[in-house]
Amino acid sequence: MNQYHRHASDRCFILNKLSQLIKRPRRVLTTLLLFNRFLGALADAL
Repeated sequence: MNQYHRHASDRCFILNKLSQLIKRPRRVLTTLLLFNRFLGALADAL
């Protein structure tokens, strides 16, 4: 019972985070661009 409840709350938390991200598309785009740049720098370092 407790494990199921925890799983449900995790799902709710993830959905809540997703809805927050959808409300802030500009911030998400900035994060994605920074992450993409970071991956590119990491690939160059390797």
